[in-house]
Amino acid sequence: MAALVAVAIIAAASLAALRYGAAHQQREKEAWLLFVGNEYRVALERYARAGVGVPGQGPRELEELLIDRRGRQPLHHLRRPYPDPMTGRADWVLVRNDAGLITAIHSSSTRLPFKRSGFGKSEQGFEKASSYRGWVFRPAADAGKTLRQNDPEDDRDSDPESSPSQEGPP
Repeated sequence: MAALVAVAIIAAASLAALRYGAAHQQREKEAWLLFVGNEYRVALERYARAGVGVPGQGPRELEELLIDRRGRQPLHHLRRPYPDPMTGRADWVLVRNDAGLITAIHSSSTRLPFKRSGFGKSEQGFEKASSYRGWVFRPAADAGKTLRQNDPEDDRDSDPESSPSQEGPP
């Protein structure tokens, strides 16, 4: 009988440890999503500001953030393509304007975020998000006048673009 009670206690403790581990792992992915998302946001801002002839334009493809050939000298707005930390794949959802240009990026994950407060100025509205899809990383309004800000809830039918997946820290 004592052995049965000991096994039950060990099982309960193991279950609690597994739940804690999963929550800790999701929080780490959230922190990585904020870092990577802001890398894309800054890259979109730089791309818009570097516009040759038409400042404020977003790229048609994410690869244009890696090598921007619009000017005399190629510019590198993003160091490398990053996978979505929440899915582990390069399945970002791209928010596009009417001209088909990328204006923002967000995760395709529908999981509920743990983090609900303490966001930076560039992450306004994240505390109200019901999933990671609501964490939309978009350039600052002054990055370009032609970057039309679409509603992230209206892009459910958009075709997610992918880029090569790379793992590891920045």
